[in-house]
Amino acid sequence: MEKEQLVERLVSILANNLRSVQNQVNDFAKDYFVQRALLRGLMNMHAVNKTLPEEYFKLQDELLQQELKEKKLVELSSLTPCKLNENVYVYQGDITAIKADAIVNSANKTLLGCFQAGHNCVDNCLHSAAGLQLRYECDNIVKKSGIEYQAGNVIITHGFNLPYKYVIHAVAPNIAYELTPKAKTELKDCYIHSLNIARNNGVKVLVFTFIGQGQHGLPVTKCAQVATDCVLENLQAHQNDLKIIFAVTDEREKKALDDCLVPKKKLDDKQLHPYFNLDLI
Repeated sequence: MEKEQLVERLVSILANNLRSVQNQVNDFAKDYFVQRALLRGLMNMHAVNKTLPEEYFKLQDELLQQELKEKKLVELSSLTPCKLNENVYVYQGDITAIKADAIVNSANKTLLGCFQAGHNCVDNCLHSAAGLQLRYECDNIVKKSGIEYQAGNVIITHGFNLPYKYVIHAVAPNIAYELTPKAKTELKDCYIHSLNIARNNGVKVLVFTFIGQGQHGLPVTKCAQVATDCVLENLQAHQNDLKIIFAVTDEREKKALDDCLVPKKKLDDKQLHPYFNLDLI
């Protein structure tokens, strides 16, 4: 089936489950790109307490697999390792188009993904490209656990229509304007627990998104330092057993990570005291 037909039918199924927006849906332009954006928005808003017919998942997977094939997936061999560790890389671009075993999602406490239609946070982008099976699997895990997940907790799911076998969902701390000691500890837990669960599931190439990305006032440089320190120390303790890709979509985040992953120059006494560079006998 052509993508236009797939999108039209998928929009119809989801809109039927969300009757409050049916009138607005009918007012959208019939241009393919508008309809595709509408479909993503309806997927984002879909509640897990509403069942969907098998037809939906069949058609959704057909569409998302077509879109995945159209992407030029980023190979690890095309990336340049950082100078502090040859197993660590930084990539800026589409986080849904990297060839790796697993990706770490910056999740919220519900672990159900972002419900804001069309939002471009990490959580929304990954759920939108994976398909609604991801939300349902997260919901099943949360219900079976019977616990309330907190910042620093992680779970692992299948990747579905993403180019990853697994998605590791790390509950991001609530960071705004400053990185408090509590938030810093929770952020460290996100990275350490994600690395542990990746190893336990046979992951060899792991992508980290910028955990906490999208939160208002995120102190990027401090969060980047926590991320890189945790990963470098952990790799060293485990004999460099994993390949790690830090994947970001923002130039500011990339620069913060790059700055943390270069050797720090040691200054001699003359550089430390430029106005007193006297060679004393």
